[in-house]
Amino acid sequence: MTNTELKKLCLSLAKSEDGNDVIKLLKEKKLWNEENWKELGGSSEINTHSVVGNQQSNPANALLEKLVNCGDSSLMLKVKENNLLVSDDSYPQNVKEAMVNLFKVDDGNWINIGASQRTKIAEEFCGLVATGEKGRGAKPTFTVLDKAEGQNYSSFEDTFLSLTKNNKVKIPFVQGKFGQGSHGALPFCTVEGLQLILSKRNPLMGDGDGEWGFTVIRKVEPTEEYRNSRWMFLTINEEIPHFPAEDLKLFPGKYPEAYGGSFEYGTFVKMYNYDTSGMATNICLDLKNKLNTLLVNPVVPARFYERRPGFTANSAETTLDGLNTVLERDRSGVVGYETGFRFNIEGQPFS
Repeated sequence: MTNTELKKLCLSLAKSEDGNDVIKLLKEKKLWNEENWKELGGSSEINTHSVVGNQQSNPANALLEKLVNCGDSSLMLKVKENNLLVSDDSYPQNVKEAMVNLFKVDDGNWINIGASQRTKIAEEFCGLVATGEKGRGAKPTFTVLDKAEGQNYSSFEDTFLSLTKNNKVKIPFVQGKFGQGSHGALPFCTVEGLQLILSKRNPLMGDGDGEWGFTVIRKVEPTEEYRNSRWMFLTINEEIPHFPAEDLKLFPGKYPEAYGGSFEYGTFVKMYNYDTSGMATNICLDLKNKLNTLLVNPVVPARFYERRPGFTANSAETTLDGLNTVLERDRSGVVGYETGFRFNIEGQPFS
């Protein structure tokens, strides 16, 4: 396929809101046949069904992994921007130090940053977009995207598509250190486990090849040869498909436009027909509230974009900045509130 054809295919996948449309498109391009797919983790010796299927039992927790990855990626970019080396005294030794030194967040708590600045950071480093199905029992399509470090297509198999790589284990200030590629969300993509990954290396990282890489992950059902399901990713001519382009215009536009904003580099992960388990309302409501209880103080705030037409409720956009910030903000106008009070939210104790 030519670069023009690859770009057209990529954009069609990125703007598809239903996994069934993705399957139809790949079949039309004769790319659904198994010879175009490679085992996740790079080896048929890995039981991908076991590794992927046992990561998460809850769709909200699985989605949270994607937001955590955005935070890690933003910190990696900030370290590069500041030309920090492991030997430097200012090199962060934990997440809090990284937030204080790299994002200038006093005490590593987002309540100490103005709301407009939190939103600005979220818009650049961590977005969650809802498209597709809406209403009771809906399985919307979610996209997590950022303009952080991004990856070269040649690195996909060691990053996005890895299962056992220790990419971050020696980096003290990141959270994703288990080498699982945040694949916990895959089983909750209800149409063949379909997920699109699109990325281009940020030029500030200094090692970019200037091209966008993309692939699709899918679930392959058991056969006589393979007794378990397998998770596989798309290749074309035995490599990650890639093409040059300056700006793909895939960031959210003004409601209800899901696309149109400038996207020159970074990462775009689309999870088709996601199981929301009772959280299919406007994502600025139930889903945001649920994730806020799970993400007490995020590395970076997340900007939520509701882009399902006619489904705005009170707002089409909001910023998730963590439970700590919510609690501090809600009690800021209360005079003489009780101190030493303890309570639990879903088994998590707070003082």
